[in-house]
Amino acid sequence: MIKLAIAQIVLIILWSFLFVILGIIKGISYSQAFYLLKDHPEYTIFEALGESRRRMHGYKWRYFMLNLSFIGWGIVVSFTLGIGSLWLSPYLFTTQGVFYDKYIA
Repeated sequence: MIKLAIAQIVLIILWSFLFVILGIIKGISYSQAFYLLKDHPEYTIFEALGESRRRMHGYKWRYFMLNLSFIGWGIVVSFTLGIGSLWLSPYLFTTQGVFYDKYIA
């Protein structure tokens, strides 16, 4: 998982050097790689990233809007000096996991 995280960050940064919006789109495309690697441990890191990109085709906007819906909660967390993230983080990660189960898996 650590190797996947490093590879994902490096690829997103490289895409962002070309164009920031392109980096965001690629970040969304690669977002399901952790779940895919967990479900399919036989995948290599780059197979998981490629499969994530392939499966996110047609779902990028939906995933973007899902994460955008948490902006208000993020602002509330900043008012609590980060303590609210104890509740927000599990809620966000569970929501992203349900997205994977519903649309990608």
